[in-house]
Amino acid sequence: MAAMALGATALVSLGGTAHALSNPAIPQLTFDHVISTKPISGGPSASDIEGLGYVPSDGSMWVADDNGDKVYEINASTGAWKSTLTAADFIPATQVGTGTPSDITRADDLESVVYDSGADVLYVTSGNCCNTPTPGPPYFPTVYKLTRDGSNHFKPSQWQGLPEGQDPTAAGWRPGTGMYYGKGTKIKTYDFATNTIGSDMSFSVGTIVGIDFTSSTTMFLTTATVNTASGRTTATSDSTIHRFDLISGTWTENLNWKFPLASIGAAGGSTNDDGMIDARDTSIVGDTFYVSDGYDSRSGGDHPIYVYTLTSAPAPTAAFVAVPNTGRAPYSVQFTDQSTPAAPAAGRPTSWTWDFGDGSALVHTQNATHNYTTAGNFTAKLTVANAAGSTFVTHTIQVKAQTNLPGGYTLDGFGGLHPFRAGTGVNAPDTKAGPYWPGWDIARGAAVASTGRNGFVLDGFGGLHSFRVGDGPNPAKVTGGPYWVGWDIARGVALLPNNKGGYIVDAFGGIHPFALGANSMPPAITGTPFFQGQDMIQGITITPDGKGGYVSDRTGKLYGFKIGSSGVKPAAANNLSIITAVQMGGVSLIFDGSGGFTVDGFGGLHGFGVGSVGPPFGVASGYWPGWDIARDVAAMPDV
Repeated sequence: MAAMALGATALVSLGGTAHALSNPAIPQLTFDHVISTKPISGGPSASDIEGLGYVPSDGSMWVADDNGDKVYEINASTGAWKSTLTAADFIPATQVGTGTPSDITRADDLESVVYDSGADVLYVTSGNCCNTPTPGPPYFPTVYKLTRDGSNHFKPSQWQGLPEGQDPTAAGWRPGTGMYYGKGTKIKTYDFATNTIGSDMSFSVGTIVGIDFTSSTTMFLTTATVNTASGRTTATSDSTIHRFDLISGTWTENLNWKFPLASIGAAGGSTNDDGMIDARDTSIVGDTFYVSDGYDSRSGGDHPIYVYTLTSAPAPTAAFVAVPNTGRAPYSVQFTDQSTPAAPAAGRPTSWTWDFGDGSALVHTQNATHNYTTAGNFTAKLTVANAAGSTFVTHTIQVKAQTNLPGGYTLDGFGGLHPFRAGTGVNAPDTKAGPYWPGWDIARGAAVASTGRNGFVLDGFGGLHSFRVGDGPNPAKVTGGPYWVGWDIARGVALLPNNKGGYIVDAFGGIHPFALGANSMPPAITGTPFFQGQDMIQGITITPDGKGGYVSDRTGKLYGFKIGSSGVKPAAANNLSIITAVQMGGVSLIFDGSGGFTVDGFGGLHGFGVGSVGPPFGVASGYWPGWDIARDVAAMPDV
């Protein structure tokens, strides 16, 4: 980095009125429109757009065409063609100090356009490219000076040759100092009158393809990725505009003004379907940014100029989810920020404040976990803020006491559902309209929906038979489930908490999904055991978040599984009742997933815990000592 002499300047608007770059609280670029160059409106077609230079008094944007060896003048507001300079127009220019005319080789590979508003002079640079005589003298990059003729039109009048390898890929005019040009990751000062090149200044931002100054102390660099084999920028969609401010003699990047152009939404249209791909140069006019795109493989061969408007991003919009939002004290809630926009977009939150509504201390992390210890309805509030302001959103968290815990049902082999209570709670409500097969041991599994208002009983062939809880409605129709006519192989059923479907497990451990209503089939389950030809598995249950669950075998052992690609296998169960004297039946997790119950063939309930949590306590209402008739257990949700 280097210190430079300070000066003052002001940009001008398209109409020529003084208009400096504004300073929004949260700067962001918004796509405005695109200027097509194939063809330029009302004029010829450009081949490969490179440099841009704005002349405010004329309202003109001068555009360098690399492959076409031309410079076009267009109306910056409308994109309409105004005039063209060809390679032949550059030949009459004479070298400073010698008077030697230029030649066609020096007007090749046009790279950048620079305007000196103080002197009302344009400069156009060229690089070392394609028309070098062979054999012949070395071909040198060139800087042309353009002045107004008698008709007030810019014409090349003088030129200076640069040393070979000093191609001025990017160039800009710093008020009070003069021209800067850049190649690779370096820029340097340049004095046209003396043809003097300053020392290199390195910038670790990528390959520099554009330079523009909005004041003597503010510089914008545009970068793109260069293919080292070809030396050309490539379509990697990483074109970025960087702002540097001169602070205490050092150019320092202002990261709040870093604009990755590929992330700015395209507006559609034949020349803008892909958005900005391969930036070449940037010209900043007040709060309007013009960026040329040199991507050669764009549909239609267009090299458009993208026009962006500098605005301030608004305050973020607060949003969050709380899981679970209902539970029994003490219980832990995971609060996850979902505010918009999300990083890395401009306007994203820079601070978060959580108020859990129970008098506890505020928390200032993006996501939070909070433990509620007392019963009540609490208003959890998230406030998010950035430099533009703040917004907040609230959700109610319902915390219930540890009394009146929900119970559930044990299922006998005939289809009878027998309510039980858990802890200090009461028996679950009676069920209605369920199946019953007197004397026929065919019922195998039971599950209650997460609404607590209905459910299903599974028969040994795979048939699902609905029942209602209290005055609840019938559940949605089952589609896609398995059915084994005359073959008693189905063993357990579980419903997803979203009530869109569920799973049936067979005696070998095979998992078979089914859907409810018009919903699609649930995702696949992974991690369950399979006992080929062995009648081993007895039940299945799903965690309250729908991401995993367990299957149980005839001894009471549990095997964890996960659901779908984002599934989570639950923690290992503890305090399991492993029994071999009598066959164990199914399994069911309680409302918060902290534990659950297995049931033995006589109807005895056996609590187990999950992870480090101990087991719940249940009191069965159906118990048949010495009679192996109990088949499954289904816990009620906390509704």
